[in-house]
Amino acid sequence: GLARRAARARNALEAGTAALLAEAAEVHPEGWLRLDPDPLLKAPEELGLRALARCIAATGGAPYPPKDEAAERLFAEITGGGFRGRTLGGCRILPRRGHLVIAREPVGVTERLSLTPGGEVWWDRRFAVRLAGGPGGPVAVAKLGRDGWRIALSARPDSGRIGLPEPVRETLPALWDGKGLAAVPHLGFARPGFTLSAAALHAPGVALAGPAFPVVSDGVGII
Repeated sequence: GLARRAARARNALEAGTAALLAEAAEVHPEGWLRLDPDPLLKAPEELGLRALARCIAATGGAPYPPKDEAAERLFAEITGGGFRGRTLGGCRILPRRGHLVIAREPVGVTERLSLTPGGEVWWDRRFAVRLAGGPGGPVAVAKLGRDGWRIALSARPDSGRIGLPEPVRETLPALWDGKGLAAVPHLGFARPGFTLSAAALHAPGVALAGPAFPVVSDGVGII
């Protein structure tokens, strides 16, 4: 019947989008992705558009995907060449060495959550942040920001070499307490004297694609 045909078409679209994303997108554990625009431009437009919208929804932490017209406009700008970058759906989309970087927009990251030792919070609709059990009071989970990046960098100068795109640096989850910046799990930074270990796992509210999607971790694809 009609419903079954519609479901089949939807499944085919979903499978096509997932296959396209598996080819074109690289998800990084710091919550950003690198997108190769070529496969998107060669794919049927509906698939290319869906893939782009899904990337933005999974990276931006917004509860809803971008509106169709806005995604179409962005897609047209990317396909038109000479793309300079733009903000959409809580993301910054930037050209970088022939690829697109899709990252959370720093100004949109405002959430500040309390985390007690032994606890876990879902922060900015993007990360599961855990704090190991042990003595100590609660800490706040908030974005690293520009000042936090500078502090972490001066303590661990090698952190700057991981080549994180600029907006990503500011939007990393960081732990703060009464003395200031306590820890940044993604940078392996902990202030001397702050002994509780912390972890931040990328867990976006909108999944990019099906379970067989490769996640980049230390250069190894995990399926």
